[in-house]
Amino acid sequence: MQQTFVENKLSTQRLPDEATLFSPSLAVEPLVRNPKLPKYSVVRKLLGILPNVAKSDVRGLVDAKFLEAGSKERPLSWKKPDQWIAARLSGSEADIAIRIWHESEKTVNPAIIYGAYLLINRYELLSLSDGIYTKDSGTTAFCMEWSNKVFEVDYYEGLYHVLSWASERGQLDRSELQAAWCELCYLHSRMTSQKSILTSLSQRISNLKERGLLEEVNGCICLTNSGNAYTDWLHGLKIKAA
Repeated sequence: MQQTFVENKLSTQRLPDEATLFSPSLAVEPLVRNPKLPKYSVVRKLLGILPNVAKSDVRGLVDAKFLEAGSKERPLSWKKPDQWIAARLSGSEADIAIRIWHESEKTVNPAIIYGAYLLINRYELLSLSDGIYTKDSGTTAFCMEWSNKVFEVDYYEGLYHVLSWASERGQLDRSELQAAWCELCYLHSRMTSQKSILTSLSQRISNLKERGLLEEVNGCICLTNSGNAYTDWLHGLKIKAA
């Protein structure tokens, strides 16, 4: 796809004032960083499970999924953790998979935590002490819906921009939103594939819908009452940072 979205009327320029709220190391990184953005509910459940677990064990679980992917002709199914954990894992990887599955009350499939794993580490939602995950102030802050830590993730993962566009326009049809998102990603992310860019948008819409901030009405994306309140709060943070 050619970069033909510069005429789009939605604002896609980065707003540098927000960066003063975040760590300097994050401010210089691109937007839309996580290729598999998870729902925050999944991340928050993992934040309650992973403290006192070795990061290397979680990475081993993530790697096990990729190393045993099957083939195109005979792909492996990862839909039933009660079956595949015992059949495909052993040792510490099996132990942490069992913990995630049962302590999340069988709501978080251990096979699909890669996006949450990336998010937790990139934004330091857990601290590390000798390679062991521990809770800190960032953990507590991310488990609140309105906090600077949530804003930090929302901003750098592009969710803030989707909310701002919906606030600016009142409602967005899919083609308008896709055009603005493509422009944002071409200008400020490392993604170049149209398929990857549109997939990343779908993930972010799903995230915001689950949080009750966006809804779809007559085929258009718009803010809910909670979305309007949250966006007003975010814009207030921006004013304070200016």
